[in-house]
Amino acid sequence: MNIVLVSAYIALILMVVYITNRAKIVGYFIRNQKFKCTNCTKCCKLLVKLTPKDIKHIKKAGYKEEHFVENKRKQKWLKRVNYYCTFLSIKSGKSKCDIYPDRPEICKGFPKKPTLFGVEGNDPRCSSFDSSKFP
Repeated sequence: MNIVLVSAYIALILMVVYITNRAKIVGYFIRNQKFKCTNCTKCCKLLVKLTPKDIKHIKKAGYKEEHFVENKRKQKWLKRVNYYCTFLSIKSGKSKCDIYPDRPEICKGFPKKPTLFGVEGNDPRCSSFDSSKFP
C-alpha cells in the first residue's frame, strides 16, 4: 500500500480516538494540577447515580424520596432542576450544597476520575483546572 494512504488511515484513527475520548485524554494531562474549588457549580450538573449507601446517607440527613429519580432499570439518580442538582442552593450570589456532609460518593470524589490510560486524572469540565492548552 501507498505510504501516504497508510499515513492518512493512521491520522484518521488517531483523530477518532481523540474526538471520542477528549475529556479522558485532557484529564490525564491535567492530573497533576492542584485543585482549589472555585464554586463554579459545574459539578452540580453531573448525572449522579446513587448507591444504596448514598441513599442511606441522604435519608439519614432528613431528605425524602422526592429528591430521587428512578429509571427503567430501577436505578436511582439525584433529581435535577433546570439541569442542576436538586440540593444546590444559591443565596446572596454564593452556591452551596445543602447535603455537603452527606453528599454521594461521586460528588465527594469530584473532580477525580479515571482517564483513558487507567490513571486517576482530573475532570476538565471543572473550572479549577487550566485545560486551555488542549483544543
